[in-house]
Amino acid sequence: IQFNYYLNGEHVNTKFRTADKFFKLTSGAELLPYNVDAVFGASTAIITEGEIDTLSWVEVDVQNVVSVPNGASANLSYLDAYIESHFDDKETIYIAVDDDTKGEVLKNELIRRFGAERCRIIEYGDGCKDSNEHLVKYGRESLLKCLEEAKDVKIEGVFTVRDFETSLD
Repeated sequence: IQFNYYLNGEHVNTKFRTADKFFKLTSGAELLPYNVDAVFGASTAIITEGEIDTLSWVEVDVQNVVSVPNGASANLSYLDAYIESHFDDKETIYIAVDDDTKGEVLKNELIRRFGAERCRIIEYGDGCKDSNEHLVKYGRESLLKCLEEAKDVKIEGVFTVRDFETSLD
């Protein structure tokens, strides 16, 4: 499979994926989020861990979605070139990474970069590790419900009634 990366409508990189999940980006090409043009000027953005997860959101008519180009790496230095132009204007940034150890590392780094107050976490429920798996198992409406029910990021030192709900009862 070939994933073409565009910036301002211009093809700038290509990622290749084999059936056995071997990945290769074009050597020497610019590293940038997949589908980055789709979030330019949007009030919100979804960030996924892979191109197929991004395409799963596009399949359910959610267009303002990007993927990190290099999986769940904590090295997101390439994002620095796009923070001001593509992400600073976002009211909400939805983090839709894989539900595994590497995804947790990526999620935490994205929260650190964008600020917990702007981030919401998309969860897929039992038996699903990512957007694509959820779409395949449960369908369009269920994936959209995951977006609707995205959780706020817990900010250290800030509490809500839910934090004390059981003790208050």
